[in-house]
Amino acid sequence: MVLTTPLRIRFSWGVSEQPATLEEALALLAALRAEMAQQKALLEAQIAVLQAQLHEALRRLQQNSSNSDKPPSSDGPGNKPPPKKPSSGRPQGGQKGHKGSARSLVDNPDKVIPCKPDVCACCGLPLTGNDPAPERHQVTELPEVKPLVIEYQRHTLHCDGCGSSTKGAFPQGVSYRSFGVRLTAVVGWLAGKFHLSHRDITEMLCEGFGIELGLGSVSNCQEQVSLALTLPVRDVAAHVQSSCRLHADETGFRLQGQRGWL
Repeated sequence: MVLTTPLRIRFSWGVSEQPATLEEALALLAALRAEMAQQKALLEAQIAVLQAQLHEALRRLQQNSSNSDKPPSSDGPGNKPPPKKPSSGRPQGGQKGHKGSARSLVDNPDKVIPCKPDVCACCGLPLTGNDPAPERHQVTELPEVKPLVIEYQRHTLHCDGCGSSTKGAFPQGVSYRSFGVRLTAVVGWLAGKFHLSHRDITEMLCEGFGIELGLGSVSNCQEQVSLALTLPVRDVAAHVQSSCRLHADETGFRLQGQRGWL
């Protein structure tokens, strides 16, 4: 970098009288040379420091998400995207000899629809028979989801002998709650894993599965899931506390100006 503003140096040696002899003139000249050499060394050191600071400032100004650990959100809207890498000359896609990955066909599909031609495309005569090795094309689709509503009817019957009434009991595992264990687990999964809000969960269940669920019911389902996970979480905590290694991470950070990692 070239400094556009020139450095102006002013010396004041405090010379009040002209030298009277040649020896005094030589002594003054030697003193002036020594002071000029000292000032030159001082200025060179200052220039080196300023140049280093300037280079560091320019380096920081040129940092973005593509050449540093800065997040993409720190790139201003006026920053141009990084230039594309020059083409290597190879064709796009998988190279020759590369083992590709493709979706494998299901051996036992739920439904098979044969697609046979009725007539010959050349002469128009009708065609019969089967192709021993037909071309297979499979389409994976979500099934139409309808909520499964199970109604338990508790009958109250009267005894002809003593006249008392007895009400039937629910099967084992059936509670007085209005939602089953799978629906309750899905609500807890959506809230805990994907951090969906209560309104997003109710909208997803209504639009996707036809299940109407109130905001309070979402909170109740989360509470039930938390209670069900109390013992497993306690077991996991005990296992972690007894482990010889609790955590391992390679996320970088700075400590006293130095880069480090765990």
